[in-house]
Amino acid sequence: DSVNTYLTPLVLPLWVTSVVLVVVLHVGMFLFHSLMKNLGPSSVLSTTIASLIPPIYFVSVAPLFYVAIFFFTETSVEALPGWFFEKAPTVEWTLMWSLFDFSVVRWDLVMEGIPTMIALTLFSLMHVPINIPSLAASTGVEGQADMNHELIVHGWSNLLSGLSGGVQNYLCYSNSVLYYKCNGGGVLCGVALTSFTAYFFIIGPSAVQYIPRCMAGCLLIFLGLDLIKEALVDSYSHFDLFEYGSIVIITWVMTSAGMTAGLGMGVILSAVTFTLQMFKHSHPIRGFMPATTLKSSRNRSTRQQRHLEVNLENVTVVQVQGTLFFGNATVLSVEVDEMLAKMTLAKRQLDQEKMTQRFQSHQFRDGRASAKKQLRRSRLVTIVLDFTLVRSIDSSACDTIAKIAFVAHKHRASIVFVRGSSDGFPCEAPLTEQLRERSDSFGGDDVVQTTEEGGSGPAGMAESSKEQVVHVVNTLDEALEWCEDRLLGEVSLDRAKLYTGSMVPCAPCDEAKEVAQLLHLLCPVDDLELDEKTDAADTTSSSVSSSSGHPARTLLTLEASTKLATYFTRRAVKDGEVVWHQGDSSSFMAFLYRGKLMSLLEHEAGTSEPVHPGNLVGEFGLINQVSRLSTVSAVEESVVYVLDLTQWNYIKEHHSDLAYMMFQICIHYLGRRCNHVSNRVWESNCLPI
Repeated sequence: DSVNTYLTPLVLPLWVTSVVLVVVLHVGMFLFHSLMKNLGPSSVLSTTIASLIPPIYFVSVAPLFYVAIFFFTETSVEALPGWFFEKAPTVEWTLMWSLFDFSVVRWDLVMEGIPTMIALTLFSLMHVPINIPSLAASTGVEGQADMNHELIVHGWSNLLSGLSGGVQNYLCYSNSVLYYKCNGGGVLCGVALTSFTAYFFIIGPSAVQYIPRCMAGCLLIFLGLDLIKEALVDSYSHFDLFEYGSIVIITWVMTSAGMTAGLGMGVILSAVTFTLQMFKHSHPIRGFMPATTLKSSRNRSTRQQRHLEVNLENVTVVQVQGTLFFGNATVLSVEVDEMLAKMTLAKRQLDQEKMTQRFQSHQFRDGRASAKKQLRRSRLVTIVLDFTLVRSIDSSACDTIAKIAFVAHKHRASIVFVRGSSDGFPCEAPLTEQLRERSDSFGGDDVVQTTEEGGSGPAGMAESSKEQVVHVVNTLDEALEWCEDRLLGEVSLDRAKLYTGSMVPCAPCDEAKEVAQLLHLLCPVDDLELDEKTDAADTTSSSVSSSSGHPARTLLTLEASTKLATYFTRRAVKDGEVVWHQGDSSSFMAFLYRGKLMSLLEHEAGTSEPVHPGNLVGEFGLINQVSRLSTVSAVEESVVYVLDLTQWNYIKEHHSDLAYMMFQICIHYLGRRCNHVSNRVWESNCLPI
């Protein structure tokens, strides 16, 4: 019907004339720009003239139309039906306020108009956040628009209009774009436009009858083509397939069925587009890597490090990212299942090969039965799911993630969930409790542990002999520490045997001996292991002078560590006591024997790092004589051994071997910290520095 209407004898000449006028305008603007381009670089004058062409053209359509009628036709204006707007009824401009009589209101009609009013309300809520940024981008002032200011202005204008009985008002994007392209702007232009609008509001619509329809048609077609080009052509390269398809569908629905239907379709398509985009573009796994290249913040001896380098290949860290919902959470579960299947198969094949080799080399006296028993007791794989980069998790995704514990149980693997924050997982659902419930349903084979319940140390793990453990921690560093402790505990290399400091008082001689042993563990060479490797060589080459041996063996010995420990002074630190402040002069270094310290960067977003027993702190500042880089305080009653500047200078002057040991410890300590996972933020983006 609409097409037939446009082809009727009365309507066809009207829109054809409007189209011809638009074509003439575009051709004229193209010729003008081509001429200016041939004349040289564009100037301010040429730009101003180009912006004035459309408004001058639109305004000139009406007088030229009258001129054409006068010279080329013999009929009067009244004899041209349809070419002009009908004469509007003459009413007083105050008529609107005289019609408020609620006794004659048809409330049934008001109820029928509720859908339209709801659509207008939603449009009012949406048009400012949508049209203001769009207008800013179209006018070249993107990023300069003050959204708060715009919202306040629109709110006050609509409030005053409603209280005075007026109609809804909002930013008209098309008129604003036309105003900008006509080089409008400034206070003077704004006052002039407001004055003309107020004048026509008072005199009423009687002036419309003198405006030819072709002028209004030309203006509407010009704006329509410009907006269609901006919406469908210029935006093609800025959106993906889902978004651009939504734009085309909304345009078609709004054109054919009206604004209300278009807004409803927009709401539906926005939800569908978001779901499809999350499913396609937000893959739940950012990446994964074996934990052999990652290290926790715990200090490990050389023997422990070598053991971990070999066995951490059975631990895989998986980075989860983005917003998790029912779609990509299922993808996460499936990929974890496939990953664990491959890891477990590879681990079992490797263990089988090792057992076969040992059996063939007669290392098992009990034969094949002992080999099979050893194989059943061999360590299984561990997977770490890091949720630090996850922004949010919906309730359906929480249930899917909790079921990943069943996946790990199926493969007889351990799984560690990293929440990424002490506040828990980024979701409203109690995901930690769901993991506990899933683990309890395994029939006692698994144990769920969290950092609040049992800590991340061996005391919370070694008491249980369960093979599979579902563990929940707050940071990736804690997860790696837990995995390392678990691997070290299997060969009696866990830190419970190395960090023997406790809050139970002991004899001074025993404590001094432990401090010396712990200092020796910081050395880059494990003397005990060197002894095992060189015992045979020592017995056959006793005539060789000890000074010709390995320098690490002659200088980094337990005897040297014991001598170095004598220059440290014991100091008790109360809970909450500040050891030093950031920016203080470095007058001593501290070795933590027992308790716990916290290193905090001032003027940062809560960036801190715990200091555990067996670690040095402040050694960099003392040796290099630079100011303190952080504030260190005790978070529980602690015991530290202090090496002050006077003693350090004495060691450098009179005991070069001890100074060498101290330098080696610091270099080794610095290298370990550089390899620490929290300093790999540029690669893993998991932990803040």
